[in-house]
Amino acid sequence: MFIARSFGAITELLTRNTMVVGDAESYRSGITLLSYLLPDLGALDVRMVALYGKLEFLPADWPWLVLSNLTYTVGLLALAVWVLQRKRFA
Repeated sequence: MFIARSFGAITELLTRNTMVVGDAESYRSGITLLSYLLPDLGALDVRMVALYGKLEFLPADWPWLVLSNLTYTVGLLALAVWVLQRKRFA
């Protein structure tokens, strides 16, 4: 969960301060590639909405984020069911 919540923060840090790592561009492209495999859970942080009760704290593309996270969850559960169905219990 720590890695999935850090994608946005790491990408933003590498965009603003390229001196953090030696080759920031390749590091950022690797993080971007990894973000296709794991959802960005940090973007769905609703603490500010719960605290202040205002929906404007949500990101502009929150429906897409919810859909992508639900798709990831369904895919992961389908993979788990498939693996367990193939396993032979003695």
